[in-house]
Amino acid sequence: MKVQYFEGGMYEHMCPGCGYLHYIPVHYPFSNGSQWIFNGNFEKPTFDPSISMNGYCNYFIKDGFIEYSSDCKHRLAGCKVELPELKLKFI
Repeated sequence: MKVQYFEGGMYEHMCPGCGYLHYIPVHYPFSNGSQWIFNGNFEKPTFDPSISMNGYCNYFIKDGFIEYSSDCKHRLAGCKVELPELKLKFI
């Protein structure tokens, strides 16, 4: 699984550019009004529109790939990479 439901109408995925989980609101917007559309495919997810995380990571997620814009502030700027599998921990 490359994305999973988190809580509060959000989905999470691992960002290989910065190494952090990113949360994308689908069912309810963030406090700033940002909200995305999810295609419902957990193995080949697509979110629309583009995603920006505090100006550090700017990217699209399309058909299971992350397409980073060239203005990202990390080593994957301008690259297209497969969205990594989430490693789920069960307690």
